[in-house]
Amino acid sequence: MIHAKQISNLNADVFGNGDDGAATIGVEDATKNLKLTDAELDNVTAGTIIIGDSANTGGITIGTDAALTQGAKNFSFITGGSIAMGANGFTTTGNVTMTADADSNGTGSITTGAGTVAANLLTTSSAQGTALNTNITT
Repeated sequence: MIHAKQISNLNADVFGNGDDGAATIGVEDATKNLKLTDAELDNVTAGTIIIGDSANTGGITIGTDAALTQGAKNFSFITGGSIAMGANGFTTTGNVTMTADADSNGTGSITTGAGTVAANLLTTSSAQGTALNTNITT
């Protein structure tokens, strides 16, 4: 588990992933193995906040318990599994990248509940399709 009291790495990237490749990652989802909240992420400063990696097969859920508002931060969500957006939104004026099936085994999708992803630029990649509610600033 990451306890983000103050993580600052202005010119590089910050990574957060589980110790176990099958661990589930929850960004505002307390039911998962690795849990990150909006408040914890408020304390992270980096070029890009990278959550997950290609070896993770447990997947990532975002915005299940509460909405996330992250200012101008850039995020990259990476998993060998799937990414699921919950009922609450994820907002940043930075860029967001979502990569499901990063391990290239053909079994990753990006899906959504009622939540919206709002970002300057949203880039997605998945093997089994992408279905998101978006609000991209142009």
